[in-house]
Amino acid sequence: MSESRIGPVVCVSYLAAAALWNVLRFPLANHGAEVHTIEHSIAADGPMTAAALAARGGIERGQGYANEP
Repeated sequence: MSESRIGPVVCVSYLAAAALWNVLRFPLANHGAEVHTIEHSIAADGPMTAAALAARGGIERGQGYANEP
């Protein structure tokens, strides 16, 4: 697998509190559903993408790399 430099990678996103609701079935429009559990989480797509790139070795001293098959 060869690597080619594509330049700096910038991950722009937001941080938000999120709640994941567990229901048995997705409700129809204008209907409800019984919520069985609620899990609190953080919505952070940008930081998660940056962490994934860093874990794959795609970020080195502020530079981004693309792995080509």
